[in-house]
Amino acid sequence: MKKILLPVLAAALLAGCAKEGSNPANNGPVPIRLGSGIGMEVTSKAPINPTENGTATFPATIVGWESATTPDYSTATTWQNSLTVKASTNEQAVTWTDGTEYYNSNEAIETYMLAWHPEGSLSGSTVTFTNGNDGSKDAMITQVVNRNKNTGNTDIPTLNFEHKSAQVIFKVKTDEEEYTGGEITPLTSITIKNVKTVTGFDLSTSPFSAIYSTSPTNVNVPVTSNLTIKNEVQDAGEGVMIAPEGNSITLDVVAGNVTYPDQVVKLIENGNIEEGKSYIVTLTFTRQGIQVQATVKAWEPGNGSGTDIDLI
Repeated sequence: MKKILLPVLAAALLAGCAKEGSNPANNGPVPIRLGSGIGMEVTSKAPINPTENGTATFPATIVGWESATTPDYSTATTWQNSLTVKASTNEQAVTWTDGTEYYNSNEAIETYMLAWHPEGSLSGSTVTFTNGNDGSKDAMITQVVNRNKNTGNTDIPTLNFEHKSAQVIFKVKTDEEEYTGGEITPLTSITIKNVKTVTGFDLSTSPFSAIYSTSPTNVNVPVTSNLTIKNEVQDAGEGVMIAPEGNSITLDVVAGNVTYPDQVVKLIENGNIEEGKSYIVTLTFTRQGIQVQATVKAWEPGNGSGTDIDLI
């Protein structure tokens, strides 16, 4: 599938203290300047959607290899640092967290760089997130960019973050005919059962691929506290990120002190759930149970289909 990237370019000089031993003198190391972007629209529990909150920031880990030829990404990095990236459609500074990094003083040596979110460590060719992923983290990684002390000054590299999870967003309402003037209160919980999450990345593949949790688990959707379900469609809470596997999910829903267990929702009719796409599931409560519809909200352009389910 062809990806359509909508980069959010942010090129600015990265201010920061030089690490001990760095000396950008004549013919010496040149400070690395970076731009950043997000490959598709971002909607996440972490507030990193430039179309909704352009002042939000997110942390990223960045690593670099210095080499005269394309390095083996399973070898030890020359340096590792952290960035603070502002999610904005306007040009914004990308800030080094642990002091500015520098290009090698030898113009024949290239610096190869990539970054990922959430923060984590690299061992061999495997990136592991520091605190795992309970479904609340929007796992993103860039491809490698490389420059040297000369080209990096005139052609600032851009780190384009791309999603490696699928997102599920829930909305709720009551059936207008059956609940005229009526309400259901409260929405207690929504649980996605037996799914995996993205917990790291594999740098031995091209393009870099996601690593999923070893065992399926239940992902609890952070629902809005004491939400009263009404005739109009409302957001049920925050979206969650899951590994893009299969074409359906299974839910347990608790609302109005009633439990609706093991409800299968087909997120896409043909094919499989895809990384970089956001699936909207609308739960409509009727006298007989819940009707479920699923559509696809584009992180990248795409269409999905939905299925109605009556719960008796």
